[in-house]
Amino acid sequence: MLQYYALINIKTITCNSRVKLIVTETFDAGLFGELVIPSMINVHMNILDLNGIVIPMGATVYTAVIECEYIRYRSSVIFDKIKENCPLNFNNVSILSDDEYYDTENLEKVQMNYITEPQLLFNVNFNSLLELYEFCKDGIKQMLQTKCRYDGIIDGLITWFKLHLDEEITLDSSDGKSCWQFAVFPTVPTVCHEGDVLTIKAETLKSKLKCSYSTNNERYSENCTTLYHLPKEVIAFLNDFDYVKLLTEIGRSQKNRKMKYILDTSPFPIYGLTLLKECKDSEILYYKTDNPMLRVLIEQVARNSEVQEKVHMISSYEEIPYSLDSIFIYNFDIKGELRDDQGSCYQISRYCIQYLHMFYIIIKY
Repeated sequence: MLQYYALINIKTITCNSRVKLIVTETFDAGLFGELVIPSMINVHMNILDLNGIVIPMGATVYTAVIECEYIRYRSSVIFDKIKENCPLNFNNVSILSDDEYYDTENLEKVQMNYITEPQLLFNVNFNSLLELYEFCKDGIKQMLQTKCRYDGIIDGLITWFKLHLDEEITLDSSDGKSCWQFAVFPTVPTVCHEGDVLTIKAETLKSKLKCSYSTNNERYSENCTTLYHLPKEVIAFLNDFDYVKLLTEIGRSQKNRKMKYILDTSPFPIYGLTLLKECKDSEILYYKTDNPMLRVLIEQVARNSEVQEKVHMISSYEEIPYSLDSIFIYNFDIKGELRDDQGSCYQISRYCIQYLHMFYIIIKY
């Protein structure tokens, strides 16, 4: 009598008797993200009959280098537009989102161009224990070369896959009809030219997929920058150019006021740093963060803008010893909606406002 096993979430499954057929859908946009490979190894070792099979039987993964403004503004900061109005020095700085592996996006209604032709990245056979072991190991799984089709801007790579249920039936994650989105591997936006040769690398780390590209073209390394991986909240804030312009204008408008001690609670202290730069009487900007990479970025921008000695990083509002002259309250989430953050506001009111000379709440609209 045949036995069947529906596989939903398998990490440490055991079974009293071997089964002939296992059906699974433990895949994400990057195919391996739900740790399907170690799960399938466990199945082959402990559950599946020697002559049994897994459905889907295998998968083919594809990739392409893309130009996509939507990805660009969600994953990186466009400093050229910030510099048009801001007195701060962002030279030699690049920012990407801090997603460890990849993001997932529905790009069906998004303007996206293929800088390179789609490429077959690799095949994986879910019924081959040896292949599964190879994909389970950390390291490079494929490297291939491809050429840019036209002059444009590289914003990253995308991957998608075809699941082969059997020898005839295939599901395509890129057709807009499946439950899967594209896996997006954003990069620092980089100008490319038709004919430029790119090397695409696919690797697995902790049984998850990671893709990147490189080039030997000297043009790509002319403007070396320090790369910071930061939360999307910081990226969305800095890419809101109208709002950043408004904060810069407000900071500049107060240059003749006596603003010695300042607190800025925004994702990135544009207002506070501008006030330090423009107001000759400013002495200290307090900024609260527990993110070490954000701290280093702020220090670099402050150093480049010649106000480094005036920036004090804090972990708690209790650390502020002085009477404050200006507080900038930013209490919005990444969608622009008000946060339910009463605890933070209470801390500010308890430790800061009791000493306040001037208090500014700048509303986003």
